[in-house]
Amino acid sequence: MKKSRLLAVLLSFAVFLTAFAGFPRIAAEAGAADGEVNLRYVAEYYGIAFTDGITGKTFEEALGITDGKKSEEPISYRQAAVMAVAAAGMEELALTYSPAKSNAVFEALGFEPAADDDAVLKYLAAAIDLGLAEPEKIISDGSLTPADAANMVVAARSITGGARNYLGRTGDSDIYGKLVFTFENFLMPAAEELIRLGNKAVQEQITTGYNVRDNRFNAKFEPELTICYGHSNMKHALQLVGLLRSEGISALVNIEPKVSAYEYLLDWGPVPDPSPTYYVLEEGPDFYIAYALEYDLFLEFANKEDRDRFDELVVAYAKRNAGEEDKARIAGAWWQPYYFSVLQLGDNYAKVSQNVVDFGVYSLHTSSLDEDTGQVQTWLGAEIAGNEDFSLNLADQYVNLAFFRYLNGESE
Repeated sequence: MKKSRLLAVLLSFAVFLTAFAGFPRIAAEAGAADGEVNLRYVAEYYGIAFTDGITGKTFEEALGITDGKKSEEPISYRQAAVMAVAAAGMEELALTYSPAKSNAVFEALGFEPAADDDAVLKYLAAAIDLGLAEPEKIISDGSLTPADAANMVVAARSITGGARNYLGRTGDSDIYGKLVFTFENFLMPAAEELIRLGNKAVQEQITTGYNVRDNRFNAKFEPELTICYGHSNMKHALQLVGLLRSEGISALVNIEPKVSAYEYLLDWGPVPDPSPTYYVLEEGPDFYIAYALEYDLFLEFANKEDRDRFDELVVAYAKRNAGEEDKARIAGAWWQPYYFSVLQLGDNYAKVSQNVVDFGVYSLHTSSLDEDTGQVQTWLGAEIAGNEDFSLNLADQYVNLAFFRYLNGESE
């Protein structure tokens, strides 16, 4: 494929389906929320550390409200629920509740509210219907605990698109169709500036390959319970989710698109014809780069025990090994699968560096061993120096041992 066709190919991949942008379901499940998890979540994503005696002003700021109208006095659970409805952008809906509709919500719970202001009951009934608040806590109306506050903040911000984005759970019967639909509507990220930078890094042997991601698809999962699994075969993802379900493992599921680029060696065979998900370009004399549309499957597990079982299941059923050609394993198993956490999970994971260059909504990612990271960071920094549209970051990443061996030049 001639290099002159690069721009046309990239432009053809540039149009994302705007209808898909809001497709992932977002969690608003205060009744089922794990307060400890959401306390970590609000600390990670919003920089909030709740303590006892939460005031109206503190809670307002946590919800993303900055009008400064609330007091410095501690607030009750009901007061917080009213504020959460407004912060979630559901105030007009709440005001449509008639006294009969509000009362019906409470009657279904076996509770007869006092003759409070009808406007307050509208908000409380709406908070229950929307999943912003736990009914029994609305009824008891105690103080607002840190866990309660974290659950309510995550639920409210979810409604406005500011928290977890996910397609469903491993146990959902429709999760497979959602994964297929989503993947089939992915298009190559059109990030020509980052692609040029990544190609130069590969050509100068700074790295063996790189990914470009569209950050608008960020799952925003809770880091301590999350593992990211990279692959290109959708059948593999479906069977991996099915494997988790068959083992009784529950996890939130999201899928994010990425382009994976690496040197294509002519020893592998003639350059294949391009397709919407894979093509090869000659980027220099006898130097070719392959571009593949792949995905990152993000999994937020219900607990640490299930998270820690993931590696065991992948090694047993989703990884190829020499001498085990007849062993049953799921479709599309790789010799060196790639999955990681941003936290150290034990001896089955090894630390590497993730070198990230941000450019608008896109980012370039390349992994490096610790001893090589200084060279990679220096090279990338020099390449983007003076251009304020780029920013260079460095993050720790803990990858599975097979991928760590790949980075060390091993074949299995």
